[in-house]
Amino acid sequence: MVSFIITNLKDLKITLIEEEDLKFGESIGAGGYGQVFKGEYKDNKVAIKKLLITPDDKPESLVELSKEIQFIQVAENENLPKFYGIMVSKKEGHVHLVSEFINGKNLQEAFPLMTEDEKIDVINQICTILDALHSKKLLHRDLKPANIMVEDGHKIRLIDFGISKVAQKTVTHTKNCIGTVPYMCPEYYDIVLEIDPDNDKPITISNKADMWAVGAITSEIFSGFIPWTNKCNNNNAIEKQLIKQSPFPVPDIKNKLALGICDLCLKIDPTERASAHDVIKYIEEQRKK
Repeated sequence: MVSFIITNLKDLKITLIEEEDLKFGESIGAGGYGQVFKGEYKDNKVAIKKLLITPDDKPESLVELSKEIQFIQVAENENLPKFYGIMVSKKEGHVHLVSEFINGKNLQEAFPLMTEDEKIDVINQICTILDALHSKKLLHRDLKPANIMVEDGHKIRLIDFGISKVAQKTVTHTKNCIGTVPYMCPEYYDIVLEIDPDNDKPITISNKADMWAVGAITSEIFSGFIPWTNKCNNNNAIEKQLIKQSPFPVPDIKNKLALGICDLCLKIDPTERASAHDVIKYIEEQRKK
């Protein structure tokens, strides 16, 4: 299986990193995907994401992974971590994604110390990055404060594009809900949950899914409430509200500009939802008043 992975990655022109060229340091995170380590690669500080993919996995899932990595390479944006390539351990067959290590705090840690103007600037930066990505038909699909890094000077970098997708004609289809529930848009639940698992009916997802997340993030950093938690006790309760297409429960936010951004981004109908460019323009116009 290791040789299968390597062959497919070479065919897709993805950089293969030799195991001996990587130095592993301390573990800096873990999740359902696997574990992340701080490390070094050719004198560069890197984040090494060890994925829970082994020689027993189906070839199709590995090909999907290869395509996902290509999407990261397509992005080519200075506000995303530089992607160096992958390393496949010869002994275990585990796939490791190797990218630039971002030194800073994630937005979840950083926003409590920010002024309101700094928070608006953060949202503006996020939208500027998304505007560039969406123009390349690239979606993030898991935007949340934990995936937004804040460097010195409040420069924003987006991370965790492992589940990003390239849209075809501005739309991508998937049979699985991908993302983090409090930041997910209602259209992820456009199919009945009890649908036959063999049914190939897709969920239609556009770049407006990322914009819903922008609204949810704006709500959170200006209120202190994780999205929906002022109304729901757990993810199941949130999902029920999303399935019913209930209005997003915006908490009591005093900042009018932030409220305006929430209103633009948290429309149930994605066709009525603002684009990243719309939000950038709105912020610029409101700041002139």
